[in-house]
Amino acid sequence: MHIDGTSPANGFLRVLPGSHKMSTDGMPEAFEKVPGEVALYCDAGDVLLHHCDLWHAAARATEDPPGGVRRHLRGSWHTGPQPAPGDVIEPFNKNAAR
Repeated sequence: MHIDGTSPANGFLRVLPGSHKMSTDGMPEAFEKVPGEVALYCDAGDVLLHHCDLWHAAARATEDPPGGVRRHLRGSWHTGPQPAPGDVIEPFNKNAAR
C-alpha cells in the first residue's frame, strides 16, 4: 500500500510482464533496463499486488526529499501445503544488487 504516490522523481516500480512464467536465468543482478519492461506508477493509497516471481525493481529516486521520498507498506501472502516434519525449505534469496 502506497503512502506516497510514485513518480520519476521518487522512484517507481519497473516490471517485466510475463516474467513470472520464465526462469530467472539471465535476470540481471542489478535489474538494468530490459526489453519489454514497463513502469508502474501508483497514487497515495493505491494497493499493488504482484506475483513474487515477477521480475521487478524500484527505480532510484532522482531527487532529495521531500520530492524524493517513496513510503509504502509491504507484506506477503504465502499459500500451499504445510511442510511435513523433516521437509527442507529453501532459504529466501533476494536478487537485488545493493
